[in-house]
Amino acid sequence: YAPEGGTEKDFRNIKIFMCPSYPLPKRTPNKKQVITYVVNAWKFRSARDNIGYEHIGLSKITDFTQPSNSAYLLDNEDGIDNPGINRPIVTGFQDMRTDLNDVWQPTHLPYDANGRRLSSDRRIAAKRHSGKGSNILFLDGHSGFRDSKLIDIELFREKKQ
Repeated sequence: YAPEGGTEKDFRNIKIFMCPSYPLPKRTPNKKQVITYVVNAWKFRSARDNIGYEHIGLSKITDFTQPSNSAYLLDNEDGIDNPGINRPIVTGFQDMRTDLNDVWQPTHLPYDANGRRLSSDRRIAAKRHSGKGSNILFLDGHSGFRDSKLIDIELFREKKQ
């Protein structure tokens, strides 16, 4: 199923895939991008696991003990401040690299655990909104802004520490 008149080969008309404020200035390296969000695909073996692994498939929302503090979708890094970042253009299912639109390891976060070093492998936008963070859709259905230095692995856990 592809909503809003989109097809499996062409996602351009599917407005829910694209943030209304996605940057389109001349210096945007991937202007043709139509999926501007990344999804939580992070699983952890225990509450003390600080690495986790990529979860393939569906997750049960009832497994999350704090859905109001658990991320579902976040702003995708646009590549303006980090042109070397590996962010492929995704316009439909036929694109080869649709697998880079999920978050499942510490380097996908904007910053390291101390909020000091900006990750060059980040998938979550570090400066998309207000020049310092990302909007997040939480599992309980609300959305909100979070400073990128405060986006940490706890936001992705089913069971919080």
